[in-house]
Amino acid sequence: MIETAHDETSLGGERNHMGLSRPLSPMLLSATKDPFDDPNYLYEWKVDGIRCVVYINDGRIRLFSRHGLECTQAFPELHGLSMNLRGKRAILDGELCVMVDGKPSLDSVMERYMAVKSVPSKAKALPASLITWDILELDGKDLSPLSLINRKEFLEGQVISEGPLTIIDSVDGLGTKLFDAVCSMDLEGIVAKKKSSKYKPGTRSKDWIKIKNWKNAECVILGYKLGDKPSILLGDCERGAYIGAVEHGLSRYHFKALEEVGKQIELERQGDSTRLEPLLRCTVRHVGWSASGHMRDLYFEGFNV
Repeated sequence: MIETAHDETSLGGERNHMGLSRPLSPMLLSATKDPFDDPNYLYEWKVDGIRCVVYINDGRIRLFSRHGLECTQAFPELHGLSMNLRGKRAILDGELCVMVDGKPSLDSVMERYMAVKSVPSKAKALPASLITWDILELDGKDLSPLSLINRKEFLEGQVISEGPLTIIDSVDGLGTKLFDAVCSMDLEGIVAKKKSSKYKPGTRSKDWIKIKNWKNAECVILGYKLGDKPSILLGDCERGAYIGAVEHGLSRYHFKALEEVGKQIELERQGDSTRLEPLLRCTVRHVGWSASGHMRDLYFEGFNV
């Protein structure tokens, strides 16, 4: 049975959502390392793209990124999304993506997002789509206090999954099976969502959990940076070419050890940056590679001795 939605939206400053003072902030994900099975959860594959809140009002469309930046004009092929709605007004949560070789390409969708010139030609060469998984408002009714299961029923009943809009598939209870399938296709990971969860804008909740398809890599340490955002600079073990900088997973201990050992192999120091002979190695985990040859979403696992 579908729960009753509120007659008036309670999404605060977003009520008149085509004349926004500020767009809604989407609900955020907590994280865990290992997949799990639980009958109280739905599982979805994690789309590698740009998080997007979509406002539809009587044929008009506005697209906003997770950080509230409008990107409507960058994606003209999505301006007809109102045709996918059986009602007149809605707020959808989803992901903007560009498919390359059958998989979402973050580099390609970012190229579209950042485009200022030649937008029509880029839209033709790299067409974008919206993969949606939630509906937060429908014809003035606030759906966010309803359970995920009931919001999914509204989504399936009121949104037409065709053309540039796709409703994401959900798997009931079987997280490990979906995770194995996602890994075999080299996708980013999965998201576990509690069936009873309400939609909490701007909140990082344990009701929604991401499990990433992490890959381990051994790297040579090219140097390190201190300051506000300390990091270790990484290189390819065979060529020594720069492949990224890791910030997450590091502690004061790691930098203290690196400074002590680094005194013996220091090549150059400029301000907070120190370049080292490429003799030390470490292991990091990541979720894949960018088109420029850099690892993405790096996390430090430890020094290799």
